Amino acid sequence: MGFDQLADAIVAQINGNTFSPAFVLQRADAPLFSMPELSQLVVTLIPQEITQETSTRGHDKIIYTVEIGFQRKAPPRPQSGEDPILRMTKEIRQLQQDVLNWLSHRSRRRPPNYANAMLMKLSMSPPFVADMLRDHRHYLGVLRLTYEETVRV
Repeated sequence: MGFDQLADAIVAQINGNTFSPAFVLQRADAPLFSMPELSQLVVTLIPQEITQETSTRGHDKIIYTVEIGFQRKAPPRPQSGEDPILRMTKEIRQLQQDVLNWLSHRSRRRPPNYANAMLMKLSMSPPFVADMLRDHRHYLGVLRLTYEETVRV
């Protein structure tokens, strides 16, 4: 088993649940989308890093890091009234927190299709990229997941 299998297992695990707002997690090597594609929420899993460390005399630890990006272009600013970017930002940040909380439950720390790896760390920092939001009205938030697998050497 390896990084590709783990990434596919995480995608299947998350897509097997229902979140609000609804989304389909896609796997990609680079999250490159056109602005029209980002008129709707796009959620992408990107494999980031793999590290192998000595654990014991006969075992190594393989540490996998993946990121889940949440992207959406904000609707145009209205002539008057509340800017929809505030509501959109709050909604997506809550969705990120919901996914993070759902994954952190003990029964979900091992993806069903890749039970050798265990989720060891979850982070959401920063909650979104402020410059992109301010300058381009483009929300980009990232969850970072770190899985660990012990292998015999």
